[in-house]
Amino acid sequence: LQEPIVLKISGQASNRVECAFWDESSQAWSTRGVTRRFQENSELVCATVHLSIFAGIIKDIGNTLAKTVSCSNAAALFSHEAMEEISRGDWASTMPSVVMWSTVAAFLFVFLLAAAADYRDSKAYDLARHRMDNTPTKRL
Repeated sequence: LQEPIVLKISGQASNRVECAFWDESSQAWSTRGVTRRFQENSELVCATVHLSIFAGIIKDIGNTLAKTVSCSNAAALFSHEAMEEISRGDWASTMPSVVMWSTVAAFLFVFLLAAAADYRDSKAYDLARHRMDNTPTKRL
């Protein structure tokens, strides 16, 4: 992003808390591209040039990242307000959205067909096995 987005992550936060995001490639918390904007009321407000899952983390000795504070924006992504925002606008009628939902529907349809075929085949296998178990054997 050219201009940073400002996010309010949590209420009160000490000066030892800094903004960070979970970096999937390094499997660690990172502060790259994320800065804290200090507020008079000690709110945790972060400015970022990318979108991800953000949290406030406590700085450890040597400026390493140690503990995750219980103030993450992951819960806000699935909140009632977020779901209302998703339902607004005409994005659902755009071509990329129609293609995506069509792909999801096709995937679910094929998945259900495969599950039905597996169920049918497992019943046929059980029936064949039962017949083999009940077939009298000839003794020599």
